[in-house]
Amino acid sequence: MIANGGGVILNMSSSVVYLVPWGTVRDDRGWSLSYAAGKAGIDQVGKLVNAELGSAGVLAYTVEPGYVAYGGASGKRLDPKEKVPVTPAEAIEAAIAWLVREPEATRLLSKRIHLPAITEKHRLLPGWECPGSPYRGGDLVLAEFHRAGEAHSGLL
Repeated sequence: MIANGGGVILNMSSSVVYLVPWGTVRDDRGWSLSYAAGKAGIDQVGKLVNAELGSAGVLAYTVEPGYVAYGGASGKRLDPKEKVPVTPAEAIEAAIAWLVREPEATRLLSKRIHLPAITEKHRLLPGWECPGSPYRGGDLVLAEFHRAGEAHSGLL
């Protein structure tokens, strides 16, 4: 990277670094100790890369995708009974593209970046408002809500 004049590194962190575990790995879809420790270490790596290699044009962002659902799981995960609001994978993609293309993103170096917040703030994904809201991508409807806020089962 240095020989090529720099580049961008994206370190994928996780909310497990700061959330209180809701249960055990075995019984409650909790997180393993090694996963949580590894993600905590990733948070510091970006800061070190920026301190050591930033002057050579190497930029490191530490990003957190939030709770992401893909494809058919998106509709199910939008159920209000879920523990955390879900974000479609397309919102994560849009935020990453923004980070590597926009010069103003450098103000976020050495910070943990919640990708859904970037997409929401900059309105990067038409048809999606915020985590927990339905997303209509092209002709595919990932979720549709009744007025009362209850999710239909399955994809439409």
